[in-house]
Amino acid sequence: MDVDFTYHLLEVPEWVLNNKEKLAALYPNFFLKENGESYLGSATLIKKSDGSLYDQGSIGYDVFQPAGKLLNTP
Repeated sequence: MDVDFTYHLLEVPEWVLNNKEKLAALYPNFFLKENGESYLGSATLIKKSDGSLYDQGSIGYDVFQPAGKLLNTP
């Protein structure tokens, strides 16, 4: 299932802030997000037989524990 979400960035580590230019040189698509801002994200999740949700795009398959009201959709 595809999920769109909004996340709020609490704090960018100091070492990232102090090395923006080096990170941009190493990673051409590097973009530093601002502290305290909200951003849109999306993920393709896989629902396992035990009801757990896993992020398909993650290398290690992050486990999500949904909070709030979930809608059952076909």
